[in-house]
Amino acid sequence: MENAFTKVEWTTIFFFVGLFVLVSGLVETGGISELAAKAIELTGGNPIATSMLILWLSAIASAFLDNIPFVATMIPMIQEMGTMGVENLEPLWWSLALGACLGGND
Repeated sequence: MENAFTKVEWTTIFFFVGLFVLVSGLVETGGISELAAKAIELTGGNPIATSMLILWLSAIASAFLDNIPFVATMIPMIQEMGTMGVENLEPLWWSLALGACLGGND
């Protein structure tokens, strides 16, 4: 058992634990909902404008931040947009994926 525990990447595990705790805290305190509301307000609820906002925000943010934490933070925001009246979330998911990949290229 000790041999197995020495081969575990504890820093990676604790990184993801901390990331999910942080994102859950933002969801519970309403930070994600507020961010989603501001994005919808900024784009007027227009699906194309909202997709472009997420695409470019993801591309720019992923150029400076790691892709995985950024995408993990954005997932609840896009889900929240669905509860705020955005009917088709599929373009938003694609925008997030494309933007994070585009910004993450080194």
